[in-house]
Amino acid sequence: MNFSRVKILFLTIFLALNAFLIAQWMDLQSSVSVYAQPVSDQLAHAQSVLAMYHVRLAAEIPVSPTQMGQLRVQRDGTGLVNVAAAMLGVKPAEAQKWRRGATHLDAPGALYAELGPGSFAVRFRPPVALQRAPFSRPHAATEDWHTWLQKHGYNADNYQELGSSGGDHRETVTYDQILAGYPVFTTRLTLQIERGKLTALSQQSLVLTNAYAPRPIINAVSALLSLADFLDKTGVSADNTIQNIRVGYAALLTTPTQWILAPVWRMQTTRGVFFVNALSGEVGVGSQ
Repeated sequence: MNFSRVKILFLTIFLALNAFLIAQWMDLQSSVSVYAQPVSDQLAHAQSVLAMYHVRLAAEIPVSPTQMGQLRVQRDGTGLVNVAAAMLGVKPAEAQKWRRGATHLDAPGALYAELGPGSFAVRFRPPVALQRAPFSRPHAATEDWHTWLQKHGYNADNYQELGSSGGDHRETVTYDQILAGYPVFTTRLTLQIERGKLTALSQQSLVLTNAYAPRPIINAVSALLSLADFLDKTGVSADNTIQNIRVGYAALLTTPTQWILAPVWRMQTTRGVFFVNALSGEVGVGSQ
């Protein structure tokens, strides 16, 4: 028997079979894409399901990234002296003179307090007024405070406004830290504004230590269906309106020193905030 010819014959059959299977697979993929449900139909279905639980969708559906990776982070270890020096525009040696104990720093015009690793608060004395009078429109005034933060805040370039609440006399403006290009909904910078003047600031800060390989995530419409399923399982049925949908990160697994951030869809409603894990579709309840 000529084993060389037999070997060539088997190899030829193997290659031909592979070519046939690849062609069949591509044809199947093409057929599936033809019959895939359009996003508009998926959205209409999601809205009808949510309506069963008295939930109305009043938010725009954002464009969804196709992949995001989990992040490993730890608390920002920058000390209070260096934070105060950065905000005051002085050298750390100058700020060191104002230290009062292990967790406080009494600087001209402000009292700094360390709340824990990567977390601090500032109380301004007297309250800070903008160099020019705030606009009459609240959002324009918020933009002015954002400009102030860029000049006087700590690491403020890495924060993005989430929203504001309150009235004319007292307002809270909230920012989220940005990591790997997306907001971290569980890491905040908050401004307390009273009668147009900044009275206090609190801030949490994280440091990225590792970005894991990107994985496919569900889109916003699929996240809405996950929310509807959650409402069904929990028996929640009350008038509610989804006001805003954003994609970003939230803490899933925490330890005393570092933890994992998972991609999530944040859904702000008139009754609270829901987080939908963008990898698994699991739903949780968050804070405003």
